[in-house]
Amino acid sequence: AQPPILRISGPYVVSETCSFTLDASASYDPIAPDTNDLVFYWSCASGTGAFNCRTLSNFGPGTWILQNGTGSSGPLLIVNGNQLLEGNYTFTLQLIRQSDQVVSSSTWTVDVTKTASISISISPSWYEGQPVSTQANTDSSPSSTAFLRTGQGCGDKEALWSWALVEADSPFNILTYLDSPSNASEISYSASDLLYDYLLPSQRYALALMEQTDQTPSSLEQADVFGLSFSRTVPFLADAPPAGGLLTCVPMQGVAATTEFFITSSGWYDEDMSNLSFAFYRFPLPSGVALASDGSGGVLVTGTFSPPDVEWKDTSSANHWMNLGGVCLGYSQLPLQLRLPAGQHMLAVVVQDSHGAVSSSFMAGPLVTVSPSVSDVELGLSVSLVSNNAEIILSMLDATVTEQVETSKEVQAFATATSVADLSETGLCRLSRVANNLLADATPATAESISGAVSTVLADIVKIPSVGVNRLGSVVLSVATSYSAAELDEVILRTQQLNSLAMKLGNAILAAVSVHGSQNLSYVDATGRGLQIYVAKKRVRDLPYDGLSVGGLQMPDYTFQSRPLLYYLLEVGPACPTVEVQLTTWLKSNPYFWASNVSNESSYVASLVTSDATVVVLEVRHCLTQEILNLTDRQLTLSLPLPDMPTEPPPSGYLYEATCAVFDPDKLQWTRQGLRSQQLQETVECTVANGNGAAIPFTVFYMPMPAPEEAEPVNVGIMVVAIIVFFLCLGAVAYSNSKKGGDKVAPEDDSTAAPEKAEESAVAVQEVPEASPVVPDPVAPAELAEASVPVEPQASVPRSGPGNEAIETHFQDWEKEVSPKSTTTPAAGPEPPEVASSPARQSVEVRVDTNDSAPSNLPRHPEDLPGQPDVPER
Repeated sequence: AQPPILRISGPYVVSETCSFTLDASASYDPIAPDTNDLVFYWSCASGTGAFNCRTLSNFGPGTWILQNGTGSSGPLLIVNGNQLLEGNYTFTLQLIRQSDQVVSSSTWTVDVTKTASISISISPSWYEGQPVSTQANTDSSPSSTAFLRTGQGCGDKEALWSWALVEADSPFNILTYLDSPSNASEISYSASDLLYDYLLPSQRYALALMEQTDQTPSSLEQADVFGLSFSRTVPFLADAPPAGGLLTCVPMQGVAATTEFFITSSGWYDEDMSNLSFAFYRFPLPSGVALASDGSGGVLVTGTFSPPDVEWKDTSSANHWMNLGGVCLGYSQLPLQLRLPAGQHMLAVVVQDSHGAVSSSFMAGPLVTVSPSVSDVELGLSVSLVSNNAEIILSMLDATVTEQVETSKEVQAFATATSVADLSETGLCRLSRVANNLLADATPATAESISGAVSTVLADIVKIPSVGVNRLGSVVLSVATSYSAAELDEVILRTQQLNSLAMKLGNAILAAVSVHGSQNLSYVDATGRGLQIYVAKKRVRDLPYDGLSVGGLQMPDYTFQSRPLLYYLLEVGPACPTVEVQLTTWLKSNPYFWASNVSNESSYVASLVTSDATVVVLEVRHCLTQEILNLTDRQLTLSLPLPDMPTEPPPSGYLYEATCAVFDPDKLQWTRQGLRSQQLQETVECTVANGNGAAIPFTVFYMPMPAPEEAEPVNVGIMVVAIIVFFLCLGAVAYSNSKKGGDKVAPEDDSTAAPEKAEESAVAVQEVPEASPVVPDPVAPAELAEASVPVEPQASVPRSGPGNEAIETHFQDWEKEVSPKSTTTPAAGPEPPEVASSPARQSVEVRVDTNDSAPSNLPRHPEDLPGQPDVPER
């Protein structure tokens, strides 16, 4: 059995006072990656013998068993500073698979220095010696992240850093620098075209993070002499894509639906020949190239034939094989046996290695002529049905595309093939090709028959998962195209059938998805129309505690905490432990295109949701059923992509605003009621307060909204004049007040003025009206205490003189209050009003908590409740 894969990251050089971590959490088991069957054991040995690693706290009698990094029995080994003396130390990790006791082992060497230095830990995406393809955009594109630790005994050098490609063997020659210098504490690198320009097949390389200065070392050894800091990854092996193969077809001439062709490919070379996969395709001949018979069973090629530039993976590319008219013939390492339709063909084989690198080979031919007799073709189709072999039947149907065979006979043959279908990737590739041929220009009735046959295959895939299920996405989109031609009185039924077919396709994809896993299916044609299906699987018992957050969908935990739902989950949880989420995206192919025509009442929103709108249908199912866990009365938020802006400008005085809408199954129309839309940079968040039904179709459209009124521009000249007038008026008022003040302070004779002042003061005191009593409001005890502190009155008249007896008495009372010898208790504030006593009664508080992160008092798992049996999770 293949042993576990070890991946360790950490620093190579640290100082005595610097803590460091060796991290093996990226290690995995290639046989069972989703299981927890691995056991970690760390050990340490001193290279100089001057220090015994056993004194490390990680290997103590009570700590070695710990798995959180402080011990030596987990994926992390955290070594604190001031534990290792200067020297060389080798750490060994043994990774054991418990089920069969298969062991993997790897070492990591750390040099401990006395001088403080920056600790650099590098985490690459490959393990030591792992093959990395020299072809860009593959499944094993290299990347690496470096973490720089400074301070706290680890050195504190200000420096710029840059990634470099180096040779894996001493003196570690520097081949090229890969990025611009950076002074960040975390520096990442992802493979670029520059890297692939330097990779040679079967050579070993490494990436190094290097300190950048005016010095330009040619190797890491020279950088060490210069005193530069650096760290390098474990080496990887450059792996070339397959090369040297040829494609052959026998015979090179034949008759449609009659001649059997044998297609094979040989002569390929690769570092791992046992893991090569072969895929065969058929294309129309390039423009300017033609085939003719040479009279002896071969073909003559006129014009210049050169292999086209084909993109095999990126479906968005204009050169993707489907956009160039390619047809998948099948996957096989053995010769491919099949019949072909009439035409001048170009064949291709695509060979892929275990790292995702691909190479291709093309040939012109074969030349296939039309069958002289339709009856012979129908006879051949009948003979294929007798064989009850899906491969023979589908091959025959593929060849009848150019023949005038009754559609009903072809549909019957297709249904027979699906009942005994080969569920391998090759079988499903052929099945999807034939289905798409039959659906071209098919009536809705024919599409319904083919849809039913495909549903049979999808039901079988649920029982026996197949990687070829992705090939059927194009079939579902073709069915949607055929249903769009349905009459107005049957479009509702056709849409329901289409949604059912998409749900069955989602179930077939879910069959290969593990708990907490997800998977995407995407098919987009040359016009931009397409179908995307995202599925995810979660554990039911986690919903009342964690809610649901997958694929842009957010459902808070309290939406799953209703009493009937909790009881149901407890009842069926052991037998059905998962919940499935499916997001079906109809790209520019709105299956509810008819909504504006058949809605029960006129809807302005429906008229804005066009037939080429993108629609996302949300479904949450329990055990692959729709009837139980529906979305009625459940709050949810779904993020949808922002659609393209309309080509026509909005009406005058209006602006376009991205708005969410959902399809109302009762009124058969799009509506915005109960929805909240929030436009972000590239998405729109649609929040539904209460769902309706088992599935909710969403869409985003642009609604013309009144433009905000613009403020009229301010006349600067008028504003300046107004300011000048204001200050002139202010100056005039100030001048007038100063004149009055001068008149008031005119000198007087004291002997004559004193009696008059006393008389005026007495009159002033007598004219003060009696204040109305003020009823104070009840205040808190703290406020009462603050209010009882006496405040010094602000006297505005002299404390002596005739007519001031009342004021003098007030000041004397205030002096008594603040005197420390005074024993008078200050007057207390008003007492709070008494509350009449009432009989004790129970108070119940009902609160709805909308905080998703708030802890729940519910039992964490249903089995935590009393009386729940222990049932293993499926």
